[in-house]
Amino acid sequence: MTWEILMGLLTLLSALAGLAKTITNNTRALTEIRCTVSALNDTVLQQRRDLGAIRDELQGLILRVHDLERDIGREEEFHA
Repeated sequence: MTWEILMGLLTLLSALAGLAKTITNNTRALTEIRCTVSALNDTVLQQRRDLGAIRDELQGLILRVHDLERDIGREEEFHA
């Protein structure tokens, strides 16, 4: 084996090692992004549920205020 072949093989192995490192780093980054997106999705779903509960409670309060205003209007008509 001549030194040119040896240097060529070392260069090829070095390039493969660099490529493997790049692929590994990209895979790790992609995995972190997927985990972050999954956590974000869970957070958005929880907030959607919370907003639904708040909306329902607010609707109930609006109905109560409406009923109270209607009752006050009836009392004013009754006393007039």
